[in-house]
Amino acid sequence: MAPIKKRTITMKKNKKVLFAVAVLFIFSMYGSNFFTQQEVMGEKLPGLKKTKQILPRFFKKGPYLQNVTQHGIVIMWETNKPADSRVDYGLTNSYGQYVYDPTPVTIHEIKISGLDTETVYHYRVSSNSLMSNDYLFKTAPNKQTPFRFAVWGDNRTPTSSDMPKYLVDCISVLRPDLVISTGDVVSKGSEYKRWGKEYFTPIRDLATYTPTYIAIGNHEEESHWFNDFVCQPGNEHYFSFNYGNSHFIVLDSNQPYNPGSDQYEWLTKDLLSDACKEATFCFVFFHHPPYSKHWGGDYRIRKYIVPLIEKNKVDICFSGHVHDYERGHSLDPNRHIYYVITGGGGAPLSDKDIMVNWPNIDIYRPLLYNFCMIEVKKNNLYFRAYSVISIDDTRKYCPLQGKVIDQFTITKNFSDK
Repeated sequence: MAPIKKRTITMKKNKKVLFAVAVLFIFSMYGSNFFTQQEVMGEKLPGLKKTKQILPRFFKKGPYLQNVTQHGIVIMWETNKPADSRVDYGLTNSYGQYVYDPTPVTIHEIKISGLDTETVYHYRVSSNSLMSNDYLFKTAPNKQTPFRFAVWGDNRTPTSSDMPKYLVDCISVLRPDLVISTGDVVSKGSEYKRWGKEYFTPIRDLATYTPTYIAIGNHEEESHWFNDFVCQPGNEHYFSFNYGNSHFIVLDSNQPYNPGSDQYEWLTKDLLSDACKEATFCFVFFHHPPYSKHWGGDYRIRKYIVPLIEKNKVDICFSGHVHDYERGHSLDPNRHIYYVITGGGGAPLSDKDIMVNWPNIDIYRPLLYNFCMIEVKKNNLYFRAYSVISIDDTRKYCPLQGKVIDQFTITKNFSDK
């Protein structure tokens, strides 16, 4: 047994050496500012080094940001014992305002309202007189303000893999305003310990200053822990919100979505709402993809959801479930929509086998850990998909910010909406 133990330690050391070499390489190319700061609305945000939290062990998760709007935001955290909840906030680190709830809880959820649009605030959370570090959040922007958001999925991994954290660090470098997961953030949602180890630990630094959303996957198992740990609009499983000039729709592909179901009727109304129709761009997120070369796709999604979103001019549909990267278009040549699978967030990657050779899948990239970054500037949308590490015969390690594996642009005319 001794030789096996020694060999395991050596492998771990080798991984650390490889990561350190990659970091030094990027550091030498981009300089120290690449790691030590990020800017949001003219403020310096903590980056890959300075976001490392030194919190009392009393804080188990967070703080993390949820459900941001132009005038409000929700801040959550977890403590290891029931305690009160307080958030101090303000335009400087002197704060000056606070929200307080004396109710003893372990999962803390504080909503702040009455905020100014497109404004950076300092905040700090505290429970039982134990305080976090100082952090920043930014309220949602005006319609004409450019913004960017990241999409990733299927980070769940029951092993001790560092890949989800490494991928989140890559996302952080590109400074998104929002991060949306296509689901399967944990391998077994009914087990409490998975939520900390597999999701909240990898995103911990990023989530202190970037609001996150989840399109629930099958591995969350519709567990109560999902409802406990997130604060999303509506019923938290299917909902919509506007950010900038765009409309975001999140669905639960584990719950019924056939005609007559609550979710189907809600989606039909939402797609016809002014919030959707007046938006420049519209995005839909759900876990199970309608088309996939590797997995085949979900027939019910193709039958019930695809006609709805294509009829109502949705621009991009994001899914996960399949642990690769795929991008396609509508089977109807008169409909213009992109179908994107980004399921390479850290779970074991899918192999190269093709189950259904869909003619509308234009790009099929197996064996890649990946995420997407979308930048919206008025009537222009710039899409890029990044791979983080390419698992091939040479095991080539990509630079920290990722290697572009796909990109496209959408330009809207006013007549398009």
